[in-house]
Amino acid sequence: MPSRKSWIKNSKRSRNNDRPPLFRRHATRRTGVNDPRSGCVFSSLELTNFTSFAQLDWPDHSAMNVIIGENDTGKTHLLKMLYSVGRSINLYFQKKDGPQPRPWMDCFIHKLSWTMQPKKNDYFYLLHDNKKGMEIISCVGNGRLSFVMPDVSKIEIDPLGVPKPLPIIHMFDGINPIGPVVFFPPKEILTAMHAIEATRRRMEIAGFDDTYLDLIDDFRIAPTYGEIGINLKEILTKIRKTLNDGEIDEEDHHFVYRREGETYSMSLTAEGFKKIGVLSRLILNRSLTQGSVLLVDEPEVNLHPQAIIALADILFALSQAGIQVYAATHSYFFLKRIEQLARLTKTKTSLVDLRKSPTGVTATFHDLRDEMPDNPILTQSEYLLNEDIRLDWGE
Repeated sequence: MPSRKSWIKNSKRSRNNDRPPLFRRHATRRTGVNDPRSGCVFSSLELTNFTSFAQLDWPDHSAMNVIIGENDTGKTHLLKMLYSVGRSINLYFQKKDGPQPRPWMDCFIHKLSWTMQPKKNDYFYLLHDNKKGMEIISCVGNGRLSFVMPDVSKIEIDPLGVPKPLPIIHMFDGINPIGPVVFFPPKEILTAMHAIEATRRRMEIAGFDDTYLDLIDDFRIAPTYGEIGINLKEILTKIRKTLNDGEIDEEDHHFVYRREGETYSMSLTAEGFKKIGVLSRLILNRSLTQGSVLLVDEPEVNLHPQAIIALADILFALSQAGIQVYAATHSYFFLKRIEQLARLTKTKTSLVDLRKSPTGVTATFHDLRDEMPDNPILTQSEYLLNEDIRLDWGE
């Protein structure tokens, strides 16, 4: 009888000459430039009493980071917290030397509010335990920042019955400007672009959070002239091939898909093409460049398995081109391909495995260049394989 492990577990390691061209030149020994935290913007994140997490201490971030877990384990919340921190740093330095500078804390509160969109815009609804305070600590570059919201149960009421504001403690020490921070939500933006802008900018209606609105702003930036790195050129070639030698282009203030002289509106373009096509534009307009951070929520949505693997190749290549990448996934195809690439290139690749527990969501951390650890995605793949074996062999 075939062994279930023979299909699930890793096959013999490939030699360097067998590596795909996109990764061949980047292969290094384990002590090389792809070692932990090389070129990373974020190196650690600590969360206390935030949404699903009573306590989370995520050390040693990598250039490529994958987050897995069942539904309702806080994968998207982790991505959005990193995004809120990173984008607030971008905003702080944009405003710093202008006519209306804003403290980093104000930038962070605003970004977290419109990214998480808690009920009634109240941070009370972001707490894991509403009788405790919330704390966020992150190491960014060579600096460190923190944000501490005190226990809301300790609010005092003045003689007129008005709550006294609680002091919010924050630290912003040694933080330097960072590259653009970009978030890819599960839903594509190109078809609903004008509707998203109308509901958010004109009416300020919650629904589409800042990850959608900011991505639209990033996408609208016109491509710039000049050379881009050879690594990014190879990635653009890979993207174009994935799009069947087509591209997303602008025509009369609308975006279209072009291929072999034919033009298609966004409503007639495949969902997966729209999703992957956005990456090309962001590389060409320098929203994704060395020093950037890219956070992708469920990259597998609306993609055929072949395209999922191609996108995994693209994201891993971006991480080797100096862009720190985070991806939250449910896909065995995506997870397995990232693990193969980590082993192929001997690159430290972080896997965060989130599990529910009686005290909240807990996390375990692994390095995918070592092996694929047991996890629920792998377990379900093994279950399906065992069912095939049972049906084939009558057991």
